[in-house]
Amino acid sequence: MNSRVAALRQKATAAAKAVNDTFHLTTVVFERHKVTFTIGASVASAAAAWAGYTARQVHQKKLEDRLKSIEHAMTNVHNMEEAQVDVLRAAVGGGIGYQSCAATVGTGFVIGYMGF
Repeated sequence: MNSRVAALRQKATAAAKAVNDTFHLTTVVFERHKVTFTIGASVASAAAAWAGYTARQVHQKKLEDRLKSIEHAMTNVHNMEEAQVDVLRAAVGGGIGYQSCAATVGTGFVIGYMGF
């Protein structure tokens, strides 16, 4: 019985030492490559912002096409007045510009640099 307890104690001690060694090794790697990880996070953030911007552009294009088809149906099928169609056009507004992409990338860089 004592040999089993001793064996379990030895295994537990070895496991705890392995976890502690792994933790310290990981900490050392992160400390040595802090700049690399910061730059990598910033690049990943910019890539995510670009992907989001591109997805918004595609979505905006689909919405505009759908609205054009609705506008066409209203003017040609339902004979709506041109003034009513102009009001609908004004409500839709413009698309997404480069400013929103730049703001998203800038925010990503700031958050990535500050480590949030």
